Amino acid sequence: MESRWSPDRGSAPSSRGLAYARPKAATSTHADGRTYEELYDEAKRRKISGRSKMSKTELERALGGR
Repeated sequence: MESRWSPDRGSAPSSRGLAYARPKAATSTHADGRTYEELYDEAKRRKISGRSKMSKTELERALGGR
């Protein structure tokens, strides 16, 4: 007998032990090939204000890209 969840059985199945894919935004690269961390580090070196609240695209723009 299979143990499938059904609404009449009571509680929903547990998500414990399931693997979820993590977003790759922080490590993915765009056309220029730099990661978010690399862009952030350069913005920090250049003392660009507001960098901690910027997205990857905003960092690229602030650093002179696109």
